[in-house]
Amino acid sequence: KKPAGRVAGENHPKELEELWQYALEIGSDRALVLPTRDLVIRESVRAKCYIPACKFYGSSIMCPPHNPLTPEVTRKIAADYQYGILFQLDVPVEDFVGEEWRKRHVPAELRHKEIVAKLEGKAFYMGFPRAMGFAAGECSHHQESGLEPGPGGAFLHSPAGELCQPHRAGPGGLRKDSIISG
Repeated sequence: KKPAGRVAGENHPKELEELWQYALEIGSDRALVLPTRDLVIRESVRAKCYIPACKFYGSSIMCPPHNPLTPEVTRKIAADYQYGILFQLDVPVEDFVGEEWRKRHVPAELRHKEIVAKLEGKAFYMGFPRAMGFAAGECSHHQESGLEPGPGGAFLHSPAGELCQPHRAGPGGLRKDSIISG
């Protein structure tokens, strides 16, 4: 198993270390706290929705072209935050290819979205009212699978991280906020 990640070397609030540890406790394989200035929001990631066209393109309000989370908008949102928590799950690549991929990947995708929702909720109750989570995975799988969102509808209706996927760029006074991405 790869290392669980680390907390970036800057002086940041202890609460972020608590959220980092919580991400690992609830199922993340790796997690990292980092300044949002180290995030890279890539134009090419959103293009994955339409090149080649996803068969669900435009099928949900959370999918392009309906969702307003362009890379430019996401950069503006991230600029309002000082820190982010990125986490990762180890999932076999086989779960995302082949004819049965839609069935095989759903448990990992739901786990991922649940972790984002739990982190966002914990951050809110810790005094970060503007905490915002982005989860990877297709936005509309709940339409085809018949799954309904849990109480509050949060984790199945979060925008897909692919629309605005923040990535860590390079190596290595708090406003009460945080951004969470899986």
